[in-house]
Amino acid sequence: MKTFNKIILFIILELLVIFFIWQTAGRLVQADVYYKKVIVSKIKKDWPKILNNYQKVFLYVPDEIFYQTKFAEDLFQGIDFYQEQEKKITILNNSIARLEKTNKGSEIFQITLDLARVYTLKAGLTKEKEDFEKANESFKHLKELSPEYPNFYKDWIQLKIFEENWQEAEDLCFKALNLYPDINDPRLNKEHKKQLAEKRAEIYEQLGKIYFSEKKYSQAKENYRQALRLTPQTRINLHKKLADIAYLEGDLEKAIRENIHGYFLNPKDPVWSYSVSFLSNEKEDKKNAVDWAKICQALGPEDLDIQNFLKKILGFSL
Repeated sequence: MKTFNKIILFIILELLVIFFIWQTAGRLVQADVYYKKVIVSKIKKDWPKILNNYQKVFLYVPDEIFYQTKFAEDLFQGIDFYQEQEKKITILNNSIARLEKTNKGSEIFQITLDLARVYTLKAGLTKEKEDFEKANESFKHLKELSPEYPNFYKDWIQLKIFEENWQEAEDLCFKALNLYPDINDPRLNKEHKKQLAEKRAEIYEQLGKIYFSEKKYSQAKENYRQALRLTPQTRINLHKKLADIAYLEGDLEKAIRENIHGYFLNPKDPVWSYSVSFLSNEKEDKKNAVDWAKICQALGPEDLDIQNFLKKILGFSL
């Protein structure tokens, strides 16, 4: 009888061990399976499937920090999939709830940073004073936690841009640039210099946006060009911004040159050839307008405004 009881006890213990392993390693394995599906969905840019697979990840590991932070980061890339503001806010509120729950008890810097970023996105949508204040307080707290850490400043600046608080946005840009090391520091290797160039270029681009919004076009151009000098291959879109400024200043020739520059850097984007055609038409250079319209038409642009312009210039239905 004693032997039988020992066997039963042994079986129960084995079942408990198996159950414990499932509750830990097994659930992590299942979560990882669905996270790999998240990655595949990201490659395919299938945002609904990304969300669906994240829901399955959280079914197995609702409080795992790694997946919570990845989910928050992916929100920045996928939130624009939805056109309805209500849906966007619902997703952001869901993310905020998860991150706040994860950050309770023992605060984690990365979670606090992700929260500040999500608060910023929400404030940009709602324009509510309460949301702006909550995001701003989060960034102030981050500064207290790490006063010499500059990487969250671009998000703080974006908050001020959403708020149209141009002076505070400008001040934060200069603080961020002062915190980043000199790009010519001999202690930096090639890869570090490349990373630093990207970080500094982000801030210069934001400065350009701030000055453009204030119609300080000369200062906007200066900062856009500085961003381009640092990262000429990754910020091709800034040639469009420079072209727009030239157009607003009445310099059609310069605007055309900037768009042609952008076209040669990225000829598959129909915006460039359309812009050259539009500006040539404004300049009453009909031949050039038609030539560039044909280039644009061959790319099959989906934008309805571009399609309507091409119909007008080329004189036939696309």
